[in-house]
Amino acid sequence: MNRIFALGIAMMGWLHGLAQDDNLDGYVHESTINLMVGYQVFSNHYLELGVAKRSTSYAVISTGGFLGGEVRLGEGWLLGPKIGVWYGGVLAAGAQLIAYTDLDKFAFRLRPEIGLGAGPAKFTYGYNIPLNASDFPGINSHCVSLTFFWDFR
Repeated sequence: MNRIFALGIAMMGWLHGLAQDDNLDGYVHESTINLMVGYQVFSNHYLELGVAKRSTSYAVISTGGFLGGEVRLGEGWLLGPKIGVWYGGVLAAGAQLIAYTDLDKFAFRLRPEIGLGAGPAKFTYGYNIPLNASDFPGINSHCVSLTFFWDFR
């Protein structure tokens, strides 16, 4: 019985090896500068805008970094300049450092994110970790974001 099992494993490995294709003609890697536009919602709504450098492989795997900002929509305004990085290839993950301000005082937040993302879009959940001023009004403790990246070309 063990010999039959070992033979089966060996045949599957051999067949798997035949199925491998080391031709990378389908591999495309490109780096582009993109306009980043997004919308965030939880208890407060924010619009985000920025410039991102995005690297794409196999049309769906994206990595990148960005400089941008978010602005609170609705009652009372709040501005949040930010810098961040992300990875997306069906599952998306990233982090942002945000400096929220009402031009009178500042509140810094670190936002790890996780969600779905491929190619020019990502849909993520983020948690704002207070680095100072935890009682700053108008900042979501949690947020859900939908972000798109448009190539400048």
